[in-house]
Amino acid sequence: AAIVIGQTLAFLPHATALLVRALADVRVELEQAAEVLGAPRSTVVRRVTLPLAAPRLRTAAFAVLGLCLADVASPLLLGGDAVVLATFIVAAAAGGAEATTRAALMLAALAATAALAGLTWRHATVATRGWPGLPRIDRRASAPVRWSLGAGVWLAGLALTTLWAIIPLGSLLHAAHGTWTPSLEHWAPLMSWAGARPLRNSLTLGLGVALAGTTLALAIAWILERGLTPLKGGIEWLARVPVAVPGIAAGVGYLLTFGPPAPVSTGMLVLVAAVACWELPAVLRVARAGLARSDRTLEQAAISLGAGRVSTGRRIVVPALRPVAGWVFGYSFAGGVLALSTVIVLAGSGPSLGTTTMLALAAS
Repeated sequence: AAIVIGQTLAFLPHATALLVRALADVRVELEQAAEVLGAPRSTVVRRVTLPLAAPRLRTAAFAVLGLCLADVASPLLLGGDAVVLATFIVAAAAGGAEATTRAALMLAALAATAALAGLTWRHATVATRGWPGLPRIDRRASAPVRWSLGAGVWLAGLALTTLWAIIPLGSLLHAAHGTWTPSLEHWAPLMSWAGARPLRNSLTLGLGVALAGTTLALAIAWILERGLTPLKGGIEWLARVPVAVPGIAAGVGYLLTFGPPAPVSTGMLVLVAAVACWELPAVLRVARAGLARSDRTLEQAAISLGAGRVSTGRRIVVPALRPVAGWVFGYSFAGGVLALSTVIVLAGSGPSLGTTTMLALAAS
């Protein structure tokens, strides 16, 4: 039950985005026609809204299922002795690459099954396209309904804020004999000379992901928005894979992370690539929106004067996208520094990170 509640709150933003997309596709005229014919609100929802939104709702359920399969932090922190597939992979990593490989392949197979059942790849544009606005319906719900829904929304927001605040606040307290006193004992392992190494690795990973993610997002956005290659359809499809089939990306990440031992530098490069690709759907949407708003007349003028596409991109497009590139860089850096489930907890042969060290401290 604790794992279910934790994952529900963790993936609530993803589910909300998918549900908004599903409801935006329902034609409001059909709902209004049902009301004109005398159907009460509950009947309209049950007989019109939900059946029309059912395909997208099913997709949302399977997409969130894929994210839950790949989640590591919630089961480790909240599950106690309960073992799920993701935590089994982490535990198996200490026992050898063979068991880890089997578990990672099993995770990828389950994710592929969920994607096939929910047709998630057909609706993965939620993360790579803009968020639609829900149509305004000129009818007001009753006061009790409005108050109950409003209270639920505020409680969910308060719960999320409280959960995010309670971990850092709790790490600054020491519990003894029923009393709480300020203490830095939980941070002592990270403040030691040995603890500096995981923090250094996290910063290195964050900078690597920021550089790789920014370059990759801007390059793919330029290819997709300017139609530079006939293969842009395949490139756009690959960019959606972490959203369409999240467990596949997680399974590959597990496989690469816990596979045969590799030098730390090689392992870090693999992790940079894995996290950058995982964050790509979110940053690509912003990069494409920024590129779509840029003035194409300057590019066309430069090309007409004999400039090549590379020179045009370097001298005109890139300077125009500096604000977007700054946001993508910061977002990717935060994703790399805070990577846990997305890198997929490192153990065994992988380099130690600040997030995994803090997770181990929290779990103990």
